[in-house]
Amino acid sequence: MLSSRLRGHLLIILVLLTCVSACSTKMSYYFIDWAIKWQLDDYVELNDKQQQALDAAIAEFILWHQAHELPKYNQQLNALKANIGQRQLTADRWHYHSEQGKQSFIIILTLSPA
Repeated sequence: MLSSRLRGHLLIILVLLTCVSACSTKMSYYFIDWAIKWQLDDYVELNDKQQQALDAAIAEFILWHQAHELPKYNQQLNALKANIGQRQLTADRWHYHSEQGKQSFIIILTLSPA
């Protein structure tokens, strides 16, 4: 039987999965370049040449993230869903899925401005 703490974490993940699945990836990526530029505007002022270089770098990053990271997220979430659906979410499997999620956030935090 799962501990109450583990059940609480599982509930949080299920809520997050529901929210994530309700959001369109296409919609998120439609606005991500704008959000990055908007945040950056608080810190620096760019000239036209710098703005063009930033636009190109952001576009390249988004393409990389879509091609390399999103498939990993999909695979991780499908594996978690399968474990839950088959009632195979042991403490070890939960730890594995938690570590996978942490690695995803580490990548995001590493690539995000401080």
